[in-house]
Amino acid sequence: MSTSQRIGKYEIHSQIAKGPRAAVFRGLDPDTQRLVALKVIPRTSLNAASVPAFRKYAQALARLDHPRIAACLDVVENDRALCLVSELCEGKALAALLREGAHPELRNVWDIARQLLEALAFAHVKGAVHRDLKPGNLILAPGGGLKITDFGVSVLLAGAPDSVHYRAPEQFGEGAIGARTDIYQAGAIVYQLVTGKLPFTGTTAEIEHRVHQERPTDPSSYNSKIAWQLDWVIQKALSKDPAERFGAANEFAEGLRLGLQDTVGRPLDPIAPPVASAPAVTPAPAVTPAPAVTPAPAVAPAQAGAQSPKPPANLVQKAQVLAKPTPAAGPTGPSAGAQSVANGKPRVLFVDDDERILNAVRALFRQDCDVLTASGGEAAIEILKGSPVHVVVCDQRMPGMTGVELLRQVRALAPNTVRLLLTGYTDLAALVGSINQGEIFRFVKKPWDNDELRKAVADATKIALELAATVAPGATPAGPAAAVGKPEVGAVSPRSAGSLLVIDPKQGLAKGLERLLAGAATVRQVATAAEAAKVLQGEEIAVIVADLGAGMDGLVALFKQLKVKRPEILSILLADEPDSELGIELINKAQIYRFLPKPVSAKELRTQVAAALRRYATFKQIARLKRSVDGAAAPASAIAERARAAPQRAGAGSA
Repeated sequence: MSTSQRIGKYEIHSQIAKGPRAAVFRGLDPDTQRLVALKVIPRTSLNAASVPAFRKYAQALARLDHPRIAACLDVVENDRALCLVSELCEGKALAALLREGAHPELRNVWDIARQLLEALAFAHVKGAVHRDLKPGNLILAPGGGLKITDFGVSVLLAGAPDSVHYRAPEQFGEGAIGARTDIYQAGAIVYQLVTGKLPFTGTTAEIEHRVHQERPTDPSSYNSKIAWQLDWVIQKALSKDPAERFGAANEFAEGLRLGLQDTVGRPLDPIAPPVASAPAVTPAPAVTPAPAVTPAPAVAPAQAGAQSPKPPANLVQKAQVLAKPTPAAGPTGPSAGAQSVANGKPRVLFVDDDERILNAVRALFRQDCDVLTASGGEAAIEILKGSPVHVVVCDQRMPGMTGVELLRQVRALAPNTVRLLLTGYTDLAALVGSINQGEIFRFVKKPWDNDELRKAVADATKIALELAATVAPGATPAGPAAAVGKPEVGAVSPRSAGSLLVIDPKQGLAKGLERLLAGAATVRQVATAAEAAKVLQGEEIAVIVADLGAGMDGLVALFKQLKVKRPEILSILLADEPDSELGIELINKAQIYRFLPKPVSAKELRTQVAAALRRYATFKQIARLKRSVDGAAAPASAIAERARAAPQRAGAGSA
C-alpha cells in the first residue's frame, strides 16, 4: 500500500496529522469526487485479533447517520497497513484549540456539550460505543458545528494509548466497556471545558491510581461562579462505578443543561431526543480476544413536556421576595364548606375507571361515609365544583387524566380536601408527581387491605374536618390572625421560622442553599443522619433537606422517628434515582414533604424550600391558634398533620 500518491483507489492530497500509532491524510474518492479522511494504521501498530470483527462493525457504522458523527465509508487493507476511510471533517480538533490556549466561556460550554451528548445519545440507542472520546476526536468547524471521529477505532490499536486523561476506571482493567464508559469520557471533557483543567494529572501510573482512588476536585472550587448543581452533575458522570453514572447520554445532558443554566443565568435548549427506529449497530470488538462488548442499553426518552426555566433573577432579591409576608386568604370555593358533614357522614369521592373498584368501595364505605364516585378526572372535577368533599381517593392510571394530574387540580380547586393516590403499580413518575404536585396524604397500593384502606380514609377524613374547622372564618371572634397577634399564616420572616438542616456528606448543597435563601433561615450542615439526630435534640429545625447519598438506612430511620417525635419538621429528600418502594414507605410512614430526583435546579429547590418554611410557619400558627381557642396545646402530631394538609397560600411557590 503506497501512501505517496494513492491508498487503494483513494488519492492522497496531504497529511493532516501523525501520531505514534497512526497517520491521517486528506484524500479524494475518485468515484464520487468526495474529499475523505484516510487513517492509516501500520500492521506493527494493529491489534490483529480485532480486525475481523471490526470489518463487520465498520459496515454497521456506515449506517450510523447523524450530522454530528463522521461517517465511516470504507476499510482498505494490505499486508503492510489497514486504512479507515471516513468523512472529511473540516475544522480543527478541540485538543489543538485547547493546546493553543483557547477556552470556551461558561455560557458557551453547552454549545459544545449539547452536540457531543446529542450524538452519543443517538449512537448508544443504536448500540454503538465510541470507547475513546477525547478532545482529539472532536472536530469543531469554523461555524461552531461539532463532529465526532474515530467511533470504535481504538480497538484496532495495539500498544499504550496516546492519552489516559479521559479513560474510565474500567478501561484500566478488565471491566466491561459500554455506553457508560462514553459518559465518563464525555464527563472528563466537560470537566476540562468548565474548569480549564483535567480531572487528574500525572504519569500514567499516577493517573490510573487517582482514577480508581480519588474524587476530582469540584469544579466550583476553581470558579465560584459555578453552581453547586453543576458540581453534582459532573461528579456523577465521573463516578468510579459505571452503575452510579448517568444511565444514558440524554440524562447526563439534561442534568448538565440545568447545572449550566443555573451557572450562566439564562435558559438553555435541551438536546433533541434520540431516535431508536434505525437498526442497531453490531457492537465493537474488545481490545483483547475477550468477547465483544454488549450493546449499549436503550436511552430513555426525554421527559415529555419539559420546559426550559426562565433565567433566574438576582438570587438574593428572589429569596427576599419569597420571604415577604403574604396575605392570609380565607377558604373559598367548594372547600370552604367542607367542614359540613352530609347526613352526619364525611363526604369521600372515589375516582377510578374500573366500575368493579367503584362498586367495591361503595360497599366498603357506605356505613361510614357519604360515598361519591366518578369514572374519570373530568367527572370528578365537576363533582368538586358543585359540592364540598372531605377526601378524594383516585387511581393513577385512568384514560384522559392521570391520578397525579387530577390531584394537582383538586389541590387548586379544593385545597382543604385531603388527597390519596390509589394505584396498582409502583411508578416512580407518578409517585414523585403525587408528592410534589398533588401533595397527597397517603399512597395506597392495589390490591388493598380493607382495614388499611379504612384507616387511611378515616385518618384523612379526621384531618380534613379538623383543618376546615381550624382555618374557617370565625374560628375565633376576631379571626385566626387577630387571635394570635402575629403575621398571617404563610409569612416567613428572616430567621424566624426555625433553621434549615442539610444532611449531605458534601458541603456544596448547604452552601448553595445559603446563597439561595439569603438570610430567610439559618442553614446548618451535617454529614450523616446520626449527626442530624444530635442537632435535632437541641435546636428548632423547621426543614430538613437530605441527600440520599448520606445513607439510606440512617435517613429512613431518622424520618420515621421524626414523624413520631418531631412531626412538625418538613423533610425534602434528594435522590439520584429515587426508588418507588422506598418513596411509598416514606410517604406513608414518614410523610416526606417533597421527593426531588437529582439534578434539581436552583429555581426548583429554592421554591420548594421556601414553601416548606411557610408550611412550618403554618404549623406554628395553627399551634398558637389551638392554644388560643382551646386553652390547651393540641397534640403535636395532629397539629402537624393539619399543617401539612393546609392549603398553600399565594406566593408559596407550590409546584
